[in-house]
Amino acid sequence: MIKYTRFEQERIHLQDALNVMLNILSYLNNVMHSTQIIGYSDNLNTLGQIRLRGENCLISKEKRRGTVYTRTKTSTRDIFLFERVILLCKKKDEGNGKSIHYQYKELIKIADIAVCTHPKNDRKKFEIVLKDYSYIIQFSSNGEKVEELTVRWIDTIKKCVTQQTEQRRAEIKHRSSSLDHSAHSHRRRIHNFVNNTVRTPGSDDEQVHLPIALIDLNTEYMKQNNKMVF
Repeated sequence: MIKYTRFEQERIHLQDALNVMLNILSYLNNVMHSTQIIGYSDNLNTLGQIRLRGENCLISKEKRRGTVYTRTKTSTRDIFLFERVILLCKKKDEGNGKSIHYQYKELIKIADIAVCTHPKNDRKKFEIVLKDYSYIIQFSSNGEKVEELTVRWIDTIKKCVTQQTEQRRAEIKHRSSSLDHSAHSHRRRIHNFVNNTVRTPGSDDEQVHLPIALIDLNTEYMKQNNKMVF
């Protein structure tokens, strides 16, 4: 239909509709595969929506000390990108494609990601940089161009990082507002308590005047004169 459409505007609308349908199918497929993750102790529902899934990815994990890489470990993993984390899993096929499971191996928190970009301008890979580790991920060809797939992953991860940052800021602002409100309420209670304490039982307007010790000036003067007599 898109191929034989004469008008450019109609072709654009049809292409957009096709992209939406493909995205829905891809999302449902990713959700179906994510239900086969085993070995993860927490609830997968707390990780947010699944965004992307990568199959048979070659992952190089490098330990960093400053800008120096001290150790490299390479493995093949299937990766699941959720809104809050990235799960690295090992695919297990126990029945010639009929019974597939994904054994959980490692987790990367989105909030811990400092940089996500191409390593050394290699557009067929992308690098996730954390505080002490760096992950270089390379996709296997699955019909889609590797360069386009890599760019899509980088853009999606950056969006997830931005979303997590905004959520943390909103939570901090909400907690700060709650603390300010609690402090104001506490000061107000203290103020009311003090006002109620210093008022007389029979009057709401006049404060209690504490008795003041009066000094007899004549007696004090005589005492001073007696001290001066030798």
